[in-house]
Amino acid sequence: MINVKVRFNDENDELFCTYSKERIQIGEKYALLVVQMYDGTCDELPYKLENLPAEDEIEDFDEPFISPT
Repeated sequence: MINVKVRFNDENDELFCTYSKERIQIGEKYALLVVQMYDGTCDELPYKLENLPAEDEIEDFDEPFISPT
């Protein structure tokens, strides 16, 4: 299962894009990619909108980049 939520970063100064590892600035719009992992848990992975992968590009999310927050 894959869902996308679009959010504004209104308070988290330490939010990073999963793909590019760039900081998502306060006031910037970003996407949360909600992915169901193989073990049944769900992870919310932040992406800058320009880096959001297409559905056919999503393969393996076992080791996502974790921001240092």
